[in-house]
Amino acid sequence: MNEEHSDYAWFTFKEALQQITVPGNDCVLSFIEKHFVKVKPYTQLEVRWWLDE
Repeated sequence: MNEEHSDYAWFTFKEALQQITVPGNDCVLSFIEKHFVKVKPYTQLEVRWWLDE
């Protein structure tokens, strides 16, 4: 954060959608939730750190 920002908060996706004031940000949040949060990652992209132990 810098001098332009004085506060922050953590929201669920549903809560964040209710806070949006910039047009188009609802589409961005919905896309992120759909493609990065609710989707199981490809097994090829998994980081298996426990195998190195």
